[in-house]
Amino acid sequence: MAHQDPYIRFAHDEGHTDLCIADDSGHMLTCGTDGEVRIYKDIEDDDVECFRAGDSAHCIAYHDEKVYVGLDTGAVQIYSCPDGSPQGMATRFAAAPTHLAVNKAGTVLAAGSCDMSIRVCSLPEGKCKVLMGHGAPILSIALDPLDKYMVSLVSFSSCGTYLAGASTAGLIKIWKVQDRTPLKSFKNKSSHAISALTWLKSEEGNLQIGYCDTKGYLGMIRHPIENLEEKPSLQETPEVEDMSDVSLSEFEDASEGHDASSKNVLKPSHVEEEPDDNAISISQIKREVGFDDEGNLLKLPKINDAHENESSRDGVSEKDEVSSLATGSLYEMRSRRPPMTTEIQDPFQPGSTPENLPHRFLVWNSVGLVCAVNTEDENSIDVEFHDTSVHHSLHFSNVFHHTMAALSSDALLLACESAEDHASKVTCHNLNGLNTNKEWSIDMPEGEDVFACTLGRGWAAVATSSRYLRLFTLWGIQKNVISIPGPIVSLASHADLLMVVYHCGTGVPGDQCLAFWLYDVKRERVVVPWGCPVPLSPKSTLSWLGLTDEGSPAICDSAGLVKIASIKRSYAWIPVLDWRSQVKKKTDHYFVVGVSERHQYVRAIFCKGSQYPSPLPRPTLMMLPFKIPLCVDGEAKSQLEETCLKTILASECLSRLKDPEAEDELKTAQRNLAESLMKLFALSCRADLEMRACEVASMMPDPMLIQLTIKSPEQQVLDEPSQHERARSESPQQTNDTEIIEATPTDNPLISVVRGHAKGGSKRGLFTPSPASVNPFRKPSAKIEKDKEGAIGTTVFDRISQNPPKPCNNEKGKDASLVIAPKASYGSGE
Repeated sequence: MAHQDPYIRFAHDEGHTDLCIADDSGHMLTCGTDGEVRIYKDIEDDDVECFRAGDSAHCIAYHDEKVYVGLDTGAVQIYSCPDGSPQGMATRFAAAPTHLAVNKAGTVLAAGSCDMSIRVCSLPEGKCKVLMGHGAPILSIALDPLDKYMVSLVSFSSCGTYLAGASTAGLIKIWKVQDRTPLKSFKNKSSHAISALTWLKSEEGNLQIGYCDTKGYLGMIRHPIENLEEKPSLQETPEVEDMSDVSLSEFEDASEGHDASSKNVLKPSHVEEEPDDNAISISQIKREVGFDDEGNLLKLPKINDAHENESSRDGVSEKDEVSSLATGSLYEMRSRRPPMTTEIQDPFQPGSTPENLPHRFLVWNSVGLVCAVNTEDENSIDVEFHDTSVHHSLHFSNVFHHTMAALSSDALLLACESAEDHASKVTCHNLNGLNTNKEWSIDMPEGEDVFACTLGRGWAAVATSSRYLRLFTLWGIQKNVISIPGPIVSLASHADLLMVVYHCGTGVPGDQCLAFWLYDVKRERVVVPWGCPVPLSPKSTLSWLGLTDEGSPAICDSAGLVKIASIKRSYAWIPVLDWRSQVKKKTDHYFVVGVSERHQYVRAIFCKGSQYPSPLPRPTLMMLPFKIPLCVDGEAKSQLEETCLKTILASECLSRLKDPEAEDELKTAQRNLAESLMKLFALSCRADLEMRACEVASMMPDPMLIQLTIKSPEQQVLDEPSQHERARSESPQQTNDTEIIEATPTDNPLISVVRGHAKGGSKRGLFTPSPASVNPFRKPSAKIEKDKEGAIGTTVFDRISQNPPKPCNNEKGKDASLVIAPKASYGSGE
């Protein structure tokens, strides 16, 4: 029978309460929803010291006269004890921390949070390591006194010999770590859920257990361990064995009135357990599929032994192995490791934060943002628009607990998964129209849930668990149903384009295998067929999906790499930004919400010390310029190469747009490309890399640029003019050209030369070489054999001058400004 003798007293207001023990004085420290930290000398102390840490405190830890408190703001603050003066911040989460633990040396702080992450912080260095992978909020963590292990939901004794765990039914149970046997169980008098649990020592040196419950009460078990022959020491503590087969069912049984003390939860590995339908045993699952606890096939030698003792296989030949396959005798074969698989990524909404957060973004895009509040006191949705002229802000109750949203200038689309009292539902709020009732909703068929949703120009789309892509008009007409060839990951849209990302197979260990499909909803035609791969960084997942402001597919993975599928390059993925290189700490992130090809920047929210932004206070949107990850080969050369690539991408984008401003921007981009290529050409010639200069010349979209590069008097790529350049500047022909350029009313030397040639200012052809012309880039010691065309030593200008290109003809009545069209070899597309 469970003992019913713990002492209990009031500590804080009703709500979650946490507890820790001061390692130097043995005092008990508690915190609660009232935001106060209280210090008790013992359980019956009437003169309690306290200080206020914040509006609401969720967890607490103590070491060396410092108190670490997790607040509802997501911060883990440090205070001095007992005066409570602030000492700084240890770390910060996107949601409220749930539990803290400090090692004995005071060098490591482990913190868990509602955002499903654990942060292990080095206190002297101020650095944190983030541990991800949990599928739910972290409830509790504990550090082994030997600094070897960190586990959840339990508390180690100071000697490392005993393990205590608590349940929501008010049950506290103690195990002996060495042989995994349960020792005792205790029941909370109030029968409320245990929210905090820790070990402490009495003045006599006996182990005791302190705990708090969700009603704000503080309790103590004075004699949890009795009749011990010898007290274990820290040095004699054995190593902790694998405890992956622990059953959690007895905590559930305790809430139903069963006697949990008679069940052996932690048993030695050689003891067979009785079958239990409610038990969850990893070892039992492994045995059922033919593997032992170490992952090796049963009835077979271990993998290492199989490779080391290859000669002692009882004479089994390869022929015998093949016959064993035919007869189904699997256990006669050599042992092989089971194939490694990767857990596939769950569906998500671009621009949203995790569902477990009480205050979260349902979506943040170029139109506006949708926030959801899901607390005990409120369950509502707020809609805000970046441009208030589109629509005023909205606020309404979230009756059906919608967890997905899509927002456009025409409508708001909400969706939720099925629950016990309702089916999966899609609701659309139209922002325009003459109807009095601008809202409609539709239920999904039984057993079918909505996993993703998006809005386009005059249509809405949802992806479901049945792998259907359902298309609707904005007023509720079902337009089409399309089958998706794999589990859905996410949806994105822009105008008439719909982008679908799904799982197309199992990736290599640690990697996702994703593909995308691009569909024109208005014209009902496929732009990109099924099966086109989505490139992700190694060991990463897809964190954001969308189409740029100009309609190109774009992604961002968890490694921080932003990529765009170039339409002109047959949808080849181009990396345009690695935001990881722009953050100072590993715990900092950028939350991507949009990309603009035209202006070449990524819209993102900076999250300091967290992965997701908090809705309150409203975060600030930042513009991160494109930075293509090129190799650094000289600062000037790399910068010019990056400028050329970015300008070409901008030109390809602007050429698709049909508006007057885009035409002007295209001309500016083409001029920037010309200037960058000319500078790169001159830089190559000065470095005596004539073949590289030839390559640059072949990249120039207009042959006039080669002559202009040499004739330009304002060439500033070189720091000082060479001897040949000074000699040429003194020649009469160069003086005439200079006078023509100076007479032209413009600051751009390239446009000046072209305009001067168009007006007949130069008597000879622009590309006709003069007998007295001298190549300013020719080496002084170079000897050229005229009878050997293309011989070694021939300079770039000589090769080009032998076959002068024809000048470009401008249309009549138009200004002869330099207009450069990108070459078709840059990419093909629509």
